[in-house]
Amino acid sequence: MNTAMDADFKAKLAASGIEVAPSTPEELQRIISAEIKLHAELVKAAGLTPQ
Repeated sequence: MNTAMDADFKAKLAASGIEVAPSTPEELQRIISAEIKLHAELVKAAGLTPQ
């Protein structure tokens, strides 16, 4: 990709509230796993059940 396109793309993401941060696949997996755990705990605490 060209640098100008990268900057435009990052600006569009930032406007949507998304922060671009370089990472590794392992770090992304850790983040996703932590989010799943957190959301599962919130759903359980709220007493929600699947439909």
